[in-house]
Amino acid sequence: MFKTTIIDNFLNDKQLLQDFFDSIQNGKMKLSFTNYGIDQNHIDSFTSAEDETNFFIPCVYDIYKKVSEIHEQNFKHTNSRIYRWHLNVHPTGYDGDIHTDSHVNGLPTYLYFAVPHWEPRFGGEFIVYDDNNLAEEVVSFVPDRLVIFNG
Repeated sequence: MFKTTIIDNFLNDKQLLQDFFDSIQNGKMKLSFTNYGIDQNHIDSFTSAEDETNFFIPCVYDIYKKVSEIHEQNFKHTNSRIYRWHLNVHPTGYDGDIHTDSHVNGLPTYLYFAVPHWEPRFGGEFIVYDDNNLAEEVVSFVPDRLVIFNG
């Protein structure tokens, strides 16, 4: 188990982030409704239709590279690796459901807020729940923020 870590200005490149967001809005990055939550009738989020082995999309590659470095530095003793990547695009006012990312205790999840502009009235807080589904930590949505937590 480890403490939730927040890194602001993670990529620290506003133009890169804007270009990435524009590529989604302009349809250059294909998105599909394929990430199901509770069951096959409940769409949990929008997921990139890109091949998951293709990390050469600007911004995605930069996130991949920096997160991999952090993972190697902090979790090399666990012999774990980053084994799954998702690009979830939740529109304003859309909440995901309470879920567990990994049943392996201590395996980190990296959550990156990849929008160039956000206003507090949009909501989007990230909530970490305890074993009783009670809010344990709340992290405000801030563009270019990386949150590392126990998945």
